[in-house]
Amino acid sequence: GLFREITDHAYVFGQLTASLSAAAGGGEPTTETEIDNLLVSVIPPGASNLNLNFGKLDLPIGFERDDEPLNFLATTSFNFELARPVKMVGLEGTWTASPHLGVSGFVFNGWDTDLDPNHGKSGGLRVELLPRENVTLGFNGLYGVEGAQGATNDRYLLTFDYAVQPSWNWVIAGEANYGGDRKVLASGGDARWGGGMLTLFHQFTRHWGFAARAEVFRDANGARTGAT
Repeated sequence: GLFREITDHAYVFGQLTASLSAAAGGGEPTTETEIDNLLVSVIPPGASNLNLNFGKLDLPIGFERDDEPLNFLATTSFNFELARPVKMVGLEGTWTASPHLGVSGFVFNGWDTDLDPNHGKSGGLRVELLPRENVTLGFNGLYGVEGAQGATNDRYLLTFDYAVQPSWNWVIAGEANYGGDRKVLASGGDARWGGGMLTLFHQFTRHWGFAARAEVFRDANGARTGAT
């Protein structure tokens, strides 16, 4: 990872992951590299409640994150893997209207793709509420053109995420997702999917804690899993 402050109002952040994988059948190991994040962040002078990010970054939706240390469990849920995009390449702007309300808008190339395979873009809006100091609620909507050029369809997603900390040693968090690809079925209907997950974390002592997750994910048309 690399962080560099450009001015008092802007910085650059980059994060690169490299992995060594053993080849099947005893072949030579292969090295894979991926740019996890590469962004420029700007706070316009005189507008401290406005933040602009440009580049490759995490989409500001959902509870689970791409970086394992930010999650309570070593694995991610099916909702994280299938129900929603995780990364974006594009532009994101966040306006903090008050300590209890924030609004984010973003335009990006497509679901988890660095380069857009078609001429259309995807966009989204997030409204984040903090009704209490220990409660965070996020309401999100995404819409855009997905698929390869010449075989595109419109995709939509509504998602809700939450995090509640009733006491210092308890965290209750999760998300719910509902999305679809429009008019892709032979009948002319939408291929829809949806699901939700709940994560519980309890810290017994300073060094010991317990985390558990329950979830459901339905993809009857095989839009996300490829299986019906």
